[in-house]
Amino acid sequence: MGRPKKKKADMKEHIVTVRFSEKEYQKIKSDSLKAGLSISDYIRNQIRKGKVIAKYEIVTNDETKTKLAEEYHKIGINLNQIAHHLNNGGIVNDRLISAIKKNISELSKLRRELK
Repeated sequence: MGRPKKKKADMKEHIVTVRFSEKEYQKIKSDSLKAGLSISDYIRNQIRKGKVIAKYEIVTNDETKTKLAEEYHKIGINLNQIAHHLNNGGIVNDRLISAIKKNISELSKLRRELK
């Protein structure tokens, strides 16, 4: 007695060929074994349910863009001055550390405003 015939809806009609490096194939093979699936079923599941990378578009008005550009410009100038000071043999002192912390704080604040 042979195995039962598949329903028409369950039959796989299309073949897609994909090439993997040896390292990629071994990882897929290992993951499919851990999941208790054939390599084909594992790849099908990953395609259907795998991670999807979503792209988000941030919409702002011109005033906000201008404000952000000005703030980033100011912070960039400050960081450039700090780098220039250190590249010319300047020493790290409390004032310099304070300036760096202030710039980091301002960048964090701008990031929170964007969220």
